[in-house]
Amino acid sequence: MPDPIEFENIVADHFMNSGYQVEKTAKSYDYGVDLFVFKGDEKIAIQVKMYDSRKVNHEAVMNLFAAQKYYNCSSSIIITSGKLTKDAMEVAKKLGVIVWENWFPDSSMPNSSSFMDVDFFFKFLWENYVMPLNGKDLVRENGSKNTMLEVNWDFLKRMTSNNKIQKLPIEIFRKVIIYLVEHGEIERDKINEMFIKRASSGISLILSQNPYIQLIKKPKMKLVLNKQLYDDLLRNR
Repeated sequence: MPDPIEFENIVADHFMNSGYQVEKTAKSYDYGVDLFVFKGDEKIAIQVKMYDSRKVNHEAVMNLFAAQKYYNCSSSIIITSGKLTKDAMEVAKKLGVIVWENWFPDSSMPNSSSFMDVDFFFKFLWENYVMPLNGKDLVRENGSKNTMLEVNWDFLKRMTSNNKIQKLPIEIFRKVIIYLVEHGEIERDKINEMFIKRASSGISLILSQNPYIQLIKKPKMKLVLNKQLYDDLLRNR
Protein backbone atom coordinates (compact mmCIF):
# COMPACT_ATOMS: atom_id res chain seq x y z
CA MET A 1 0.00 0.00 0.00
CA PRO A 2 1.55 3.39 -0.95
CA ASP A 3 2.10 6.16 1.57
CA PRO A 4 0.33 9.55 1.03
CA ILE A 5 3.19 11.02 -1.00
CA GLU A 6 3.39 7.95 -3.23
CA PHE A 7 -0.40 8.03 -3.67
CA GLU A 8 -0.21 11.66 -4.76
CA ASN A 9 2.46 10.73 -7.29
CA ILE A 10 0.21 7.94 -8.64
CA VAL A 11 -2.57 10.49 -9.14
CA ALA A 12 -0.15 12.88 -10.85
CA ASP A 13 1.07 10.11 -13.17
CA HIS A 14 -2.52 9.20 -14.03
CA PHE A 15 -3.27 12.73 -15.23
CA MET A 16 0.02 13.01 -17.12
CA ASN A 17 -0.79 9.74 -18.90
CA SER A 18 -4.18 11.27 -19.79
CA GLY A 19 -2.49 14.18 -21.57
CA TYR A 20 -2.52 16.76 -18.78
CA GLN A 21 0.30 18.96 -17.55
CA VAL A 22 0.71 18.59 -13.79
CA GLU A 23 1.97 21.11 -11.24
CA LYS A 24 2.49 20.14 -7.60
CA THR A 25 1.90 22.77 -4.94
CA ALA A 26 4.17 23.89 -2.11
CA LYS A 27 2.70 22.15 0.92
CA SER A 28 2.89 25.20 3.23
CA TYR A 29 0.78 27.39 0.95
CA ASP A 30 -1.46 24.95 -0.90
CA TYR A 31 -4.84 26.20 0.44
CA GLY A 32 -6.14 22.64 0.21
CA VAL A 33 -4.79 21.94 -3.29
CA ASP A 34 -2.18 19.22 -3.87
CA LEU A 35 -2.06 19.34 -7.68
CA PHE A 36 -3.04 21.65 -10.51
CA VAL A 37 -3.60 19.92 -13.84
CA PHE A 38 -3.85 21.74 -17.16
CA LYS A 39 -5.05 20.95 -20.67
CA GLY A 40 -5.99 23.70 -23.14
CA ASP A 41 -8.21 26.22 -21.34
CA GLU A 42 -8.88 23.76 -18.53
CA LYS A 43 -7.31 24.18 -15.08
CA ILE A 44 -8.33 21.71 -12.36
CA ALA A 45 -7.55 21.96 -8.64
CA ILE A 46 -7.04 18.52 -7.08
CA GLN A 47 -6.93 17.46 -3.45
CA VAL A 48 -5.53 13.98 -2.78
CA LYS A 49 -6.49 12.05 0.38
CA MET A 50 -4.82 8.72 1.17
CA TYR A 51 -7.40 7.53 3.72
CA ASP A 52 -8.44 4.06 4.88
CA SER A 53 -10.92 3.96 7.77
CA ARG A 54 -10.95 7.74 8.12
CA LYS A 55 -13.37 9.69 5.92
CA VAL A 56 -12.97 13.05 4.14
CA ASN A 57 -15.07 15.68 5.93
CA HIS A 58 -17.07 18.61 4.58
CA GLU A 59 -14.42 21.16 5.58
CA ALA A 60 -11.98 19.63 3.11
CA VAL A 61 -14.59 19.96 0.35
CA MET A 62 -15.33 23.59 1.22
CA ASN A 63 -11.62 24.45 1.38
CA LEU A 64 -11.05 22.92 -2.05
CA PHE A 65 -13.99 24.81 -3.54
CA ALA A 66 -12.64 28.08 -2.08
CA ALA A 67 -9.22 27.29 -3.54
CA GLN A 68 -10.82 26.55 -6.93
CA LYS A 69 -12.28 30.06 -6.96
CA TYR A 70 -9.15 31.67 -5.53
CA TYR A 71 -6.90 30.16 -8.21
CA ASN A 72 -9.45 30.72 -11.03
CA CYS A 73 -9.76 27.01 -11.82
CA SER A 74 -12.43 25.64 -14.12
CA SER A 75 -13.24 22.77 -11.72
CA SER A 76 -11.97 20.82 -8.72
CA ILE A 77 -11.70 17.14 -7.76
CA ILE A 78 -11.24 15.35 -4.44
CA ILE A 79 -9.51 12.03 -5.02
CA THR A 80 -9.42 9.64 -2.09
CA SER A 81 -8.59 5.99 -1.56
CA GLY A 82 -11.38 6.02 1.05
CA LYS A 83 -14.79 7.67 1.22
CA LEU A 84 -16.44 10.98 2.08
CA THR A 85 -18.79 11.54 4.99
CA LYS A 86 -22.46 11.91 4.09
CA ASP A 87 -22.46 15.67 4.72
CA ALA A 88 -19.21 16.07 2.76
CA MET A 89 -20.83 14.37 -0.23
CA GLU A 90 -23.87 16.64 0.05
CA VAL A 91 -21.61 19.73 0.13
CA ALA A 92 -19.66 18.43 -2.88
CA LYS A 93 -22.85 17.96 -4.89
CA LYS A 94 -24.11 21.41 -3.92
CA LEU A 95 -20.85 23.14 -4.86
CA GLY A 96 -20.13 21.03 -7.93
CA VAL A 97 -16.87 19.60 -6.54
CA ILE A 98 -16.17 16.32 -8.34
CA VAL A 99 -15.51 13.28 -6.14
CA TRP A 100 -13.52 10.12 -6.86
CA GLU A 101 -14.10 7.77 -3.92
CA ASN A 102 -12.28 4.45 -3.37
CA TRP A 103 -9.91 5.49 -6.11
CA PHE A 104 -6.95 3.40 -7.08
CA PRO A 105 -5.74 2.89 -10.65
CA ASP A 106 -6.60 -0.80 -11.06
CA SER A 107 -10.05 -0.66 -9.48
CA SER A 108 -11.14 2.90 -10.16
CA MET A 109 -10.13 3.77 -13.68
CA PRO A 110 -13.77 3.74 -14.88
CA ASN A 111 -14.53 6.60 -12.46
CA SER A 112 -11.71 8.75 -13.76
CA SER A 113 -12.48 7.89 -17.36
CA SER A 114 -16.08 8.86 -16.74
CA PHE A 115 -15.01 12.30 -15.59
CA MET A 116 -12.80 12.79 -18.64
CA ASP A 117 -15.73 11.80 -20.88
CA VAL A 118 -18.13 14.25 -19.20
CA ASP A 119 -15.57 17.04 -19.40
CA PHE A 120 -15.02 16.38 -23.11
CA PHE A 121 -18.78 16.25 -23.68
CA PHE A 122 -19.40 19.53 -21.90
CA LYS A 123 -16.68 21.37 -23.81
CA PHE A 124 -17.92 19.87 -27.08
CA LEU A 125 -21.48 21.09 -26.42
CA TRP A 126 -20.39 24.51 -25.23
CA GLU A 127 -18.08 25.18 -28.16
CA ASN A 128 -20.24 23.70 -30.92
CA TYR A 129 -23.79 24.42 -29.80
CA VAL A 130 -23.86 27.07 -27.05
CA MET A 131 -21.23 29.60 -28.15
CA PRO A 132 -22.75 29.81 -31.68
CA LEU A 133 -25.97 31.05 -30.04
CA ASN A 134 -24.26 34.38 -29.37
CA GLY A 135 -26.50 37.17 -30.69
CA LYS A 136 -29.41 34.86 -31.50
CA ASP A 137 -32.98 34.68 -30.22
CA LEU A 138 -34.35 31.46 -28.76
CA VAL A 139 -38.11 31.43 -29.17
CA ARG A 140 -40.40 29.22 -27.11
CA GLU A 141 -43.64 27.68 -28.40
CA ASN A 142 -45.65 30.44 -26.69
CA GLY A 143 -43.74 33.10 -28.64
CA SER A 144 -41.63 34.41 -25.74
CA LYS A 145 -37.95 34.72 -26.48
CA ASN A 146 -34.54 34.79 -24.85
CA THR A 147 -31.82 36.81 -26.58
CA MET A 148 -28.24 35.58 -26.18
CA LEU A 149 -26.23 38.78 -25.67
CA GLU A 150 -22.81 37.28 -25.00
CA VAL A 151 -21.39 33.76 -24.69
CA ASN A 152 -17.81 33.00 -23.68
CA TRP A 153 -15.85 30.49 -21.58
CA ASP A 154 -16.81 32.25 -18.33
CA PHE A 155 -20.51 33.03 -18.66
CA LEU A 156 -23.58 33.39 -20.85
CA LYS A 157 -25.42 36.70 -20.74
CA ARG A 158 -29.02 36.74 -21.90
CA MET A 159 -32.04 39.01 -22.05
CA THR A 160 -35.02 37.13 -20.63
CA SER A 161 -38.57 37.20 -21.96
CA ASN A 162 -39.22 39.85 -19.27
CA ASN A 163 -36.51 42.09 -20.78
CA LYS A 164 -34.17 41.52 -17.84
CA ILE A 165 -30.47 40.95 -18.38
CA GLN A 166 -29.05 37.92 -16.57
CA LYS A 167 -25.52 36.56 -16.48
CA LEU A 168 -25.31 32.78 -16.04
CA PRO A 169 -21.88 31.42 -15.03
CA ILE A 170 -20.53 28.55 -17.08
CA GLU A 171 -20.23 26.48 -13.87
CA ILE A 172 -24.00 26.00 -13.61
CA PHE A 173 -24.15 24.57 -17.12
CA ARG A 174 -21.26 22.24 -16.29
CA LYS A 175 -23.07 21.01 -13.14
CA VAL A 176 -26.23 20.30 -15.11
CA ILE A 177 -24.33 18.34 -17.77
CA ILE A 178 -22.47 16.28 -15.14
CA TYR A 179 -25.76 15.40 -13.46
CA LEU A 180 -27.41 14.68 -16.80
CA VAL A 181 -24.67 12.25 -17.85
CA GLU A 182 -24.70 10.51 -14.45
CA HIS A 183 -28.50 10.18 -14.20
CA GLY A 184 -29.77 10.33 -17.79
CA GLU A 185 -32.22 13.15 -17.06
CA ILE A 186 -32.64 16.22 -14.86
CA GLU A 187 -35.81 18.04 -13.83
CA ARG A 188 -36.18 21.82 -13.53
CA ASP A 189 -36.55 21.57 -9.76
CA LYS A 190 -33.11 19.96 -9.52
CA ILE A 191 -31.55 22.72 -11.64
CA ASN A 192 -33.12 25.31 -9.32
CA GLU A 193 -31.47 23.54 -6.37
CA MET A 194 -28.12 23.99 -8.08
CA PHE A 195 -28.61 27.66 -8.96
CA ILE A 196 -30.43 29.86 -6.44
CA LYS A 197 -31.31 32.50 -9.03
CA ARG A 198 -33.87 30.06 -10.46
CA ALA A 199 -33.02 30.18 -14.13
CA SER A 200 -33.93 26.57 -14.87
CA SER A 201 -36.29 27.43 -17.71
CA GLY A 202 -33.63 29.43 -19.57
CA ILE A 203 -30.87 26.92 -18.84
CA SER A 204 -33.08 24.09 -20.13
CA LEU A 205 -33.93 26.05 -23.28
CA ILE A 206 -30.26 26.78 -23.97
CA LEU A 207 -28.98 23.25 -23.35
CA SER A 208 -31.69 21.70 -25.53
CA GLN A 209 -30.38 23.45 -28.65
CA ASN A 210 -28.47 20.36 -29.77
CA PRO A 211 -29.31 16.78 -30.81
CA TYR A 212 -27.74 15.25 -27.69
CA ILE A 213 -30.22 16.71 -25.18
CA GLN A 214 -34.00 16.69 -25.47
CA LEU A 215 -36.35 19.02 -23.59
CA ILE A 216 -39.42 17.18 -22.26
CA LYS A 217 -42.28 19.41 -21.08
CA LYS A 218 -44.86 17.00 -19.63
CA PRO A 219 -45.66 15.82 -17.02
CA LYS A 220 -42.67 17.75 -15.61
CA MET A 221 -40.18 19.82 -17.57
CA LYS A 222 -36.84 18.05 -17.73
CA LEU A 223 -33.79 17.50 -19.91
CA VAL A 224 -33.10 13.98 -21.20
CA LEU A 225 -29.76 12.77 -22.55
CA ASN A 226 -29.75 10.96 -25.90
CA LYS A 227 -27.53 8.13 -24.67
CA GLN A 228 -26.98 6.58 -28.10
CA LEU A 229 -25.66 9.82 -29.62
CA TYR A 230 -23.56 10.46 -26.49
CA ASP A 231 -21.94 7.01 -26.69
CA ASP A 232 -21.36 7.41 -30.44
CA LEU A 233 -19.66 10.75 -29.84
CA LEU A 234 -17.31 9.29 -27.24
CA ARG A 235 -16.43 6.31 -29.42
CA ASN A 236 -15.48 8.61 -32.32
CA ARG A 237 -13.81 11.42 -30.37
